[in-house]
Amino acid sequence: MEQHQESGKKYEEPELSHKKLQEHIAETEKRYGVQIKTLQEALQAQDRELTNVKEAFNGLSLEVNSSRKKMDELELELQTSVGESRKFEELHKESGLHAESETKRALEFKRLLELAESSGKEMEDQMACVQLELKSLYEKIAEN
Repeated sequence: MEQHQESGKKYEEPELSHKKLQEHIAETEKRYGVQIKTLQEALQAQDRELTNVKEAFNGLSLEVNSSRKKMDELELELQTSVGESRKFEELHKESGLHAESETKRALEFKRLLELAESSGKEMEDQMACVQLELKSLYEKIAEN
């Protein structure tokens, strides 16, 4: 019987050892399962965050492209405005030159008019003198 007890102990010890090992394996699997689940959740959170970052980046890229297009449009408008401004400036200069030229012509015309008036006055005076001389001559002829 003693032998039987010894043989029972021999079987009990490996059984106990086996049971402890299974418990240890179960605890380790549970612990690793929790760690894996935590890591998977963290990975999913990072994936969501990465997706949000990608979406934000895409949105910013669209905004940058839109801003770039708007800037190009504004630059084109500015160039057009500068061109128009230069045209108006040139027209203003030409208008000023034309006005100056017209003023000179008007002054020259006024001078010529004054000269013509002066010449006309002189001619009137000379005509009056000639008429007086003619009258005097007619009177002398009539006397003779």
